[in-house]
Amino acid sequence: MKACLLLEDHRDTREWLASLLASVFPGIRISEADTLEKGHRLLDQDGFDLAVIDLGLPDGSGLEVVDRLAIERPGTFRLVATIFDDDGHVFDALRRGAQGYLLKEEPRERLERKLRSMADGDPPLSAGIAMRVLRHFRCPEPAVPTAQADAEPCPLTNREIEVLHYVSRGLNRADVAQLLDISVHTVADHMKAIYRKLHVSGRAEASLEGVRRGIIDLR
Repeated sequence: MKACLLLEDHRDTREWLASLLASVFPGIRISEADTLEKGHRLLDQDGFDLAVIDLGLPDGSGLEVVDRLAIERPGTFRLVATIFDDDGHVFDALRRGAQGYLLKEEPRERLERKLRSMADGDPPLSAGIAMRVLRHFRCPEPAVPTAQADAEPCPLTNREIEVLHYVSRGLNRADVAQLLDISVHTVADHMKAIYRKLHVSGRAEASLEGVRRGIIDLR
């Protein structure tokens, strides 16, 4: 990450987030804004690899910036950092293009781990948010007549199911490799195959699709 837009209205929190980003991404250039207006002005002037966006701002919602980036600059990683953990805020942000959702109340070390995991393609989601998303997709499917209820065949191999099982519980590739006694590169290859077969683009989506299809059970 070379350049970041940090949109946060509270000065102390903004300074804390800036120091966090600087420690995770050495040399990153951080442009700070404390209002929606200033955020839009910075977007008019410059391009960013990462945008860290608070939702509750004095002059509007940070979702306006999420919307704009999703349409105009899809290459900018859109990360919400907020105190709101309710379904309304979480799912609205994800639907509108947020690619990560972190709660600012989490310990610094945990937030640092989430940010570092972005380099491996892992979506930065606070644990509580990930579980909320999973619960949302656990609603039972409507009953269908037996004659039409043929089970959807599982496209994954037994090894791929094992890998999906572990990564869905938050283990990183190195941990999975150690547990299964395979190389990290092999785990990465399995993950690519899982994404392809489930028609998803990341581990959070793969976990949700695995639960939806009954391939894994995270209860």
